[in-house]
Amino acid sequence: MSDPASYAARFVALLDAQGIAYAVTGPAGLRPQDLDDDVDIVVLADAVPQMGRLVSRFCEEQNGLLVNVLEHAPGARCFVCAWSDGDTLACLRLDISGDCIRGGRRLMRADEILDGRVRDAAGTAWVPAPAREFASLLVKKVDQQVLNHRTAAHLSVQWHSDAAGAAAQAAHFWAGPDLELVARAAATGDWHRVRARLPGLRRALRSRMPRQVRHRTADLARVWRRLSDPTGLVVALLGPDGSGKTTLMERCVPRLAPIFRRAYCHHFKPNVLGVTLPGPAGSGRTLPGPRPGWSLIPLAKLVYYLFDYWVGYGWKVWPRVVRSALVVFDRYFDDLGIDPVRLRRRGPMALAKRLSRLVPQPELCILLDAPTAITQARKRDVPPEETARQRAAFLTLVRGRGAARVVDGSQPVDEVVRDVERIILDHLARRTARRLGVAPATRTTDRQAAVRSPWTAESASRSAE
Repeated sequence: MSDPASYAARFVALLDAQGIAYAVTGPAGLRPQDLDDDVDIVVLADAVPQMGRLVSRFCEEQNGLLVNVLEHAPGARCFVCAWSDGDTLACLRLDISGDCIRGGRRLMRADEILDGRVRDAAGTAWVPAPAREFASLLVKKVDQQVLNHRTAAHLSVQWHSDAAGAAAQAAHFWAGPDLELVARAAATGDWHRVRARLPGLRRALRSRMPRQVRHRTADLARVWRRLSDPTGLVVALLGPDGSGKTTLMERCVPRLAPIFRRAYCHHFKPNVLGVTLPGPAGSGRTLPGPRPGWSLIPLAKLVYYLFDYWVGYGWKVWPRVVRSALVVFDRYFDDLGIDPVRLRRRGPMALAKRLSRLVPQPELCILLDAPTAITQARKRDVPPEETARQRAAFLTLVRGRGAARVVDGSQPVDEVVRDVERIILDHLARRTARRLGVAPATRTTDRQAAVRSPWTAESASRSAE
């Protein structure tokens, strides 16, 4: 499997073959150095709408998957591409934009950035002329209020390549002391005064670029799309004790984190209040099954858990998903109706099953299923008959859910990680294809097809015997 830089070079070669004018901008160029690095590409504004289909086709031809599209500004999309060979996962983010539009203002046109473009030192890709690169990158970073050391060093290199041209370009956006400050920083390489002056530089920049209604409208529409159809993902890992949920989360989340902006893990609930309710004294997890009847304490716990899920999802989970994060739960609210460790009574557990419909649901559920004997060998906290009952209950739970998958938890942990990774990547690819209106380019093997179909509760009962 190639590294991300190799895939980036192949993509710009495709742009050349398609006759699409472009320029790779930023200090990283075609070689992302950090996990957070994007390959920034500017194309003409009228070419942006066709980029979704082009990137999707490129990923399919390169045996990869287009797993997400982040619309972070009007006319600007970050395409997240992934390649997995089972052992490693490579991620490439292609940040493709047209005109530079921020806050309802068009700060710089794409054709201005592409004017006079040149080949990079390796002859692999087109890049903006030094003066254009200096102006476009500085304008974007000032508006974002972010200027790290690597970007600052890159700006100084562009300045020294064409100081007169860079000064003329900067004069379109700043004047007087502000222009002198930028020029002095670029010439000396000392940008600390510019960093301290970023808020004032942005005000001066925006005062020269008035808002336009059409750009503001486009920005509001973009925000609505992000809120109504978030680009992050919530995954719940389900299964009895000993099925391997915690181990899987520890192994899988770091592998998948690069294709998201952030990754978060929760045990059972969002825990918005930071409170962990204790179980009955001395009982641990040794209770063989739910006791009959009702009790006030389990009912109070159920109310607390319901509150935590509703408030916690709105306060902690949903904002993270909107910001393109991966949120993984080890267990979920459904556990309350299956595993008696928290509620202990059949009445409150039956009520929890009904109330689960009122709880915000994860986008994807993954059940780790294994024969009772294997689960018992890993963890003997509950009797075998209780493990078998819970196993059958979990399989019945996911049987009616379209966004639920069953994975054979009896496999070696590396194989389980690979299966779960494939399921998540394919789910993201299908979701992205739907949003772009293209055919999904999932790579489904016979093994994966078997993984996707939940077993019936009857087959679980037979295999548990």
